[in-house]
Amino acid sequence: MIENDKTKEQKVDDKTLIQKSNAIFFMKNLTKQTLKIYWQHILNYKISGLFIIVYIISASIINVIVPLYLKDFFNALVSNNAKDIILKNLIFILIIIASLKLLHWLLWRISSFINADFQSKIMVDLSNYCFAYLHKHCFTFFENNFVGSLVKQINGFVKAFEGISEHIFYNIIPLIITFIAITIVLFKENIFLGLGIIIWLIIFLIINWFFTKYKFQYDINAIKLK
Repeated sequence: MIENDKTKEQKVDDKTLIQKSNAIFFMKNLTKQTLKIYWQHILNYKISGLFIIVYIISASIINVIVPLYLKDFFNALVSNNAKDIILKNLIFILIIIASLKLLHWLLWRISSFINADFQSKIMVDLSNYCFAYLHKHCFTFFENNFVGSLVKQINGFVKAFEGISEHIFYNIIPLIITFIAITIVLFKENIFLGLGIIIWLIIFLIINWFFTKYKFQYDINAIKLK
């Protein structure tokens, strides 16, 4: 009896392991297919996408340059020069800061405007692609699947592109550019400060990697429940 119970438990564990492996494979394969479809449609508007990236990179670099002029502003403020020279320097620095802030704002507004057109066109193309794909199915497919759930899945697929593109454009790209620019500035000031921020980034990425792997198993269980 004990051996039979152990055998049954082992079979259950093996079955669970197989299900998890299949779920992981399915999730990875589905993600690759989804990203491939997104990329195919992005290529139709690659010029708009390139302009968005250039504007966002430029705005992110300007955002790092402004604090350097603020440092010059306070250095000029406490300098031992004559008052009229200090005043001229301060006004000149303030004009540069205001110009950079204006340019930063302008670049973000232009990128947002282009992105609105970029996303809307691709989302329309994705909707048409999905409905064209559905039309290839036979009548039995629509009899066995609720139309409302199909429409919901298509809407989720299309809106997911909007979320992914916004995260890339407005979170990931600015973060990478800002980190690179800050690291370069810190290395010029002090090599240990530059090394410190790189070490901090490595630790941060390692912690997030393990947390993501830990969370991944719960994402798989959530998919199974659906």
